[in-house]
Amino acid sequence: MNEVARNPSSPRRQVQASCLLVTLIAVILAVFAGMYAFRYDDGVTKTDLAKAGTKTLEVAAVQYRLKFGAYPAKLNDLVTPPNGPPFVEPGTTNDPWGRPYRYDPAGPKNEGKKPDIWTTGHDGELLGNWPEPKDWWEW
Repeated sequence: MNEVARNPSSPRRQVQASCLLVTLIAVILAVFAGMYAFRYDDGVTKTDLAKAGTKTLEVAAVQYRLKFGAYPAKLNDLVTPPNGPPFVEPGTTNDPWGRPYRYDPAGPKNEGKKPDIWTTGHDGELLGNWPEPKDWWEW
């Protein structure tokens, strides 16, 4: 039996215990940092997905208009059109937070050129398929 195993208060044993404690603290901090980072990233990712979702539904609505001559009356018509295959998969008409996207086929925010499709983000921000307003220096 070596000296470290026989004497728990040896300096070498104390260094090993200190290293183990430091490693344990580092792992715990990394776990908490990861949880915070993923929670923050989740909000950003859902916002990006919501914006992309409005564009996906916009493209599907335009395809619907090309086939049937008018925009769908409601977004669910993209999932179950009068005839033919669906333009989008079921569930696509819900935002990343599980709420239905809002829809106005008249498209007032898009100057009537295409329908308005929008939702609100986790912080209440309006996320839609219309152009973002430009800052004064971009005019």
